[in-house]
Amino acid sequence: MKHQRALVILNPNSGQHSPEVSEQKIAQALTKAKLEFEVRQTQSAQDAPKWAKNAQNEGFDLLVAAGGDGTILEAVNGLLSSKTDIPLVVVPLGTGNGLARLLGLPLNIEGAIETGLAGQVIKLDAAHIINKDLYFVLFAGAGYDADVIKTADREQKDKLGLFAYIWAMIKQLAQRKNQHIELELDGKSRHFYAHSVIVFNASEFTLSGLVLGPNVNPQDGLMDIVIMHDPSIWGMLRKIWQLSLANLTDQEIRLKAHHIKISPSHPLNTHADGEPLGKTPLDIELLPKVLSVYAAPDFANKPKAVMAA
Repeated sequence: MKHQRALVILNPNSGQHSPEVSEQKIAQALTKAKLEFEVRQTQSAQDAPKWAKNAQNEGFDLLVAAGGDGTILEAVNGLLSSKTDIPLVVVPLGTGNGLARLLGLPLNIEGAIETGLAGQVIKLDAAHIINKDLYFVLFAGAGYDADVIKTADREQKDKLGLFAYIWAMIKQLAQRKNQHIELELDGKSRHFYAHSVIVFNASEFTLSGLVLGPNVNPQDGLMDIVIMHDPSIWGMLRKIWQLSLANLTDQEIRLKAHHIKISPSHPLNTHADGEPLGKTPLDIELLPKVLSVYAAPDFANKPKAVMAA
């Protein structure tokens, strides 16, 4: 696909390089691709979604988002809320880099841009959390994974990298308590005695370097829901092991739906694509093939899997 003008959204606080070096590397890669471009560095969480939303109206026909999973999520939200169809190029500068891994992109600036633009534009499903007006592409959760993400805050991730998640996982293992959770799946209510619910649009994902998650296709129009109901440490470790083997076939713990509402008797922490969202409830709707994004040339031949911290 031939593009004329790209908008680059760069989070200056992401990555191992200084903002100046990151911008220089992006500029070199886009110049090599013979693209006109404009680079904007974010100063607040509102910048990326605003710029992405208005990109087409400003004459851009390609969006390049450079940052961690949070920045990528912000750009995706801008694109999807605008209802425009500008393709996205993901430049991973974070700890997890979930969407870049899903797309088969190298985890460096030059490689991600070169491989992405040499590849193909694909259409991914996305999910809309209606009551929080937020979109996500990878996974969302209420309970354990959200608590891990909240515990591994930005300061810890900057200092420890993925080890921040290891510490958070261990710390949260012993703090699980079951409660009554109502799930409404495509209009039908079901009740569980559990402590956590994870909603996958894409999988696998990695937590502290361990590959987890059921095999989930981000282009099949369905969300996969995993119920975690054994709060013991051994039960938690067993579930993590099941996830690592993608061995979730029991209908009690593996469900599918187009629309899900999560309503626990007591509020749980939540997240979407690794970004904390506050408390439950969650009302999530799957939107089939709404996100245009560049993937590596061999994307069609790889398992539909994602890795995200």
